[in-house]
Amino acid sequence: KLPNNASAQFLFGLSLHRSDASREAHMEAVHALQKAVTLAPRDFKPRYELGLMDEEARNYPDAYQEFTDVTRLNPTFAEGWFHLGRLARRLSKIKEAEAAEAHFASIRADNVELAALVKHLLEHPEDFAGRIRAGAIVERTHKWQAAAAQYEAVLQVRPDNQAARNALNSLVRRHLWSPAMEQAESQP
Repeated sequence: KLPNNASAQFLFGLSLHRSDASREAHMEAVHALQKAVTLAPRDFKPRYELGLMDEEARNYPDAYQEFTDVTRLNPTFAEGWFHLGRLARRLSKIKEAEAAEAHFASIRADNVELAALVKHLLEHPEDFAGRIRAGAIVERTHKWQAAAAQYEAVLQVRPDNQAARNALNSLVRRHLWSPAMEQAESQP
């Protein structure tokens, strides 16, 4: 018997889906993945796998809903946008397809640019403009701490770098600030 654990249910459903084409295994995979969704409703991965299964079965409306949920739960997951765009086209939802395809292209372009920047920064760590650019791209992926680390790396070497300071302050105000942080800072 499988534990009542979202990760275990997801991995079991994933392995069944990817390794066995029998109807029985398919149904067991669906059941495990649905259980994973119930146990961890904010995890996009089981929904992604269910969406793939629905798409393979040509159950396009259900697949479309799964990928809509995937992109809502993880708006930076490019593959979710890719499938959502494809399914929207199949369902003649042209505006939704174009929006999803544009989002997919934007994420992919950011990933390509970030990969090139990371390689460049490994060779040229003193490129502060490149580091600030990398922070901005990482920020769009909702990895706030990683973005802040890029800006802070510039400020450690160049405390007077206004672009890095502005980017960090903006990031903190928009995404990292919390009432608890303010209260802790105001304590003597």
